[in-house]
Amino acid sequence: MIDIFEYTDYRRFLTDFQTQEHARNPHFSHRYFAARAGFSSSGFLTNIIKGRRNLTGPMICKFSRALKLNKKEETYFEHLVRFNQASSLEEKNKYYGRMLEISPVKTKIIGRDRHEFYSQWWYSAIRELIYYYRFKDDFQDLARKLDPPISVQQAKSAIKVLKKLGLIEKDSEGFYHQTSSVITTGEQHESSLHVQNFQKSTMDLAASALTRHRKDIRDISTLTLTLSHESFRKAKLEIEALQKKLLKIAEEDKCVDSVYQVNFQMFPLTRIEKTR
Repeated sequence: MIDIFEYTDYRRFLTDFQTQEHARNPHFSHRYFAARAGFSSSGFLTNIIKGRRNLTGPMICKFSRALKLNKKEETYFEHLVRFNQASSLEEKNKYYGRMLEISPVKTKIIGRDRHEFYSQWWYSAIRELIYYYRFKDDFQDLARKLDPPISVQQAKSAIKVLKKLGLIEKDSEGFYHQTSSVITTGEQHESSLHVQNFQKSTMDLAASALTRHRKDIRDISTLTLTLSHESFRKAKLEIEALQKKLLKIAEEDKCVDSVYQVNFQMFPLTRIEKTR
């Protein structure tokens, strides 16, 4: 039996639901589901699943009845749909937060920690800082190590989340160290939200770095270019190659004493033609 609380993509849930029901009853089809939901078009469900149409408020209610969801599942399904169809990062965060509140504890704990890890830049920064900084229990000093500095409570929260996710651990002397664990971002829509939150927070840091740091300890430059689709593809490959080179430099550095954030940003300033 599929569990709706395990999904962050309602179209994937609908696909799996249809597969499950068809296995139980060979006569179950898109036409059958459409009729159960009160729609005359047999292709309606197909259009929803393939992303050619979105669900409106009244449609969400009809789908919930056709899916035979209980009250809690129905509420989750509504927020799930609105989360997937939200056009802004603020809306996505709002509906994702409501999904976490409704979902069972087992799912909620994992989702909430992952969501929190990517929503604040200092979680990632502290994990990297612990690579060379011997931290035990002085949270005030840990908070001051970051630039801009964070609060003691934020530092404590970061350590708690990093421990829970298995990204850091204590040694026999009580000092924290990185583990080899890598955080995963889950399903597609959830992953996209986490990454967008993290990218936004680091871009905000980059903007403030213009006045917060001296020129000799930062490097911020910009380019405005005219590119074809093929040149854009080549430029992306060059950025990926540079990222790998920077990772190699970091891996081979034996005298680490700072944590740096490196952002690469390339986006259109003119409308992109659909023929691309």
